[in-house]
Amino acid sequence: MLLNFMSTFSYEVHVAFASPFGANTTNLIVNNGWNGILICGAENEKKNSEKYFTSHPDTNLFPPKIYKKWITRDNINEIVKQGMKDYNLDERTIDLFSLDIDSVDYWIWKALEAVEPRVVVLEYHNVLGEKSLTVPYSKDFNRFNIHPDYMGASLPAFVKLAKEKGYRLVGCNLHGYNAFFIKKGIAEDIIPEVSVQDCLNQPQAVDAHKNRYPEVADFDWLNI
Repeated sequence: MLLNFMSTFSYEVHVAFASPFGANTTNLIVNNGWNGILICGAENEKKNSEKYFTSHPDTNLFPPKIYKKWITRDNINEIVKQGMKDYNLDERTIDLFSLDIDSVDYWIWKALEAVEPRVVVLEYHNVLGEKSLTVPYSKDFNRFNIHPDYMGASLPAFVKLAKEKGYRLVGCNLHGYNAFFIKKGIAEDIIPEVSVQDCLNQPQAVDAHKNRYPEVADFDWLNI
């Protein structure tokens, strides 16, 4: 399939301790010619990403744009709009939005209105199992100030939000912590919807809920 610029545009928002080697869109950018915006929360991550993409032979001539921004529900739309402007794009539809900040992820996707991705991939907190939970919103939320497993939202919470936004759950990664959503009306005849249980039956997800959830069960979670 021939991919043009408009059909290969993505956003990825990832955490301060991530790198290009753990980013969901690195393969798309390096091996499939995608363009996009990467947003990270720390200067060292920005530098590591810039070094990787500017030195890689497949991206050194036109590396992705990388922003260092602390993402909040109040600034996500302005940051995305700036990214679209930097690429001289004025359409709302993009191919992919990837979200993984180990923080208030639920509230960031809920607030996103500047674009309508065809596909959304995000990390859900499989520790929470089938409960529909998320952390309360805080613009300076940092899980390491509380507990490493006090973060994000469960898959059922994200599925409810996805339905509100017009998306359906179509799968998860091998270890059961990244979920894939497709906009309703796209490829419904060839990519079926899957259940929450299908994604939470992965051995790693089962183990996480059994052995790690008890440590944070009494923390301040919001039922969604």
